Amino acid sequence: MSAQPPKPTILCFHGSGSNAMIFNVQLARLARLLRPTFDLVILDGPFVGASGPGILPFFEDCGPYTYWTHPARNGTTGSDKGTGIEGVMLPEVADVIMKAVREVEAKGGEVVGACGFSQGSRVVAGLLKAQEEVERRGKGGGEAVGGLKTRLRFGVSFMGSYPPPLVPAELQTKKDGNADVVGEERIKTPTLHVVGENDKWNYVGKKMVDECFDASTAKIISVETEHHMPISVEENEMVKEEIMRLWKEGK
Repeated sequence: MSAQPPKPTILCFHGSGSNAMIFNVQLARLARLLRPTFDLVILDGPFVGASGPGILPFFEDCGPYTYWTHPARNGTTGSDKGTGIEGVMLPEVADVIMKAVREVEAKGGEVVGACGFSQGSRVVAGLLKAQEEVERRGKGGGEAVGGLKTRLRFGVSFMGSYPPPLVPAELQTKKDGNADVVGEERIKTPTLHVVGENDKWNYVGKKMVDECFDASTAKIISVETEHHMPISVEENEMVKEEIMRLWKEGK
């Protein structure tokens, strides 16, 4: 009897001051609904720092706690208006992502989507932005640009973080001689953005969508949570159905 072909893979990115083990627990309700269709690969950020919001006391002694940006450079949460945060995806992050992609492809699988919680949503946005920048500049099909080479068909963010997306410096462009900035084109790859109605930081996730995503391909849904993953059966079913829609429409 021949082996079953690999399921399509979704890469999963935890929030600031967390890790893959913790996010595996936080994602468990939704993961049970997605795993009949997808393999979920949950990654660890490359930078170690203090525990992030909502991690203690439940996940005490579950470190090391990791980040997708360097804590010493960017702080842990940024300013109220999302200013002063670097928009560069550091090489260490690209290395983590591409190692995972290569491992999936070596088994005959394909990475088709990415989901991120809080700070992890900046990684997802950056991956989608990088893909589109490469295609727009006519660099597709060659070697990885900025250390990245992905073919994501959709992205999902939970309790999104501040703009800008994390994009490799090689794909940044100079503007008026100032610091590097990402091109102004909005992300057009289909995306789902899950916002917590009681999340005290929900305005930053909305800011990311408003400033960086094309309104025609970005859908926002609200759930009755604070700054954590959806809890209720009904809300997780709703998120699952939206992810399945993205997948079916992108095939």
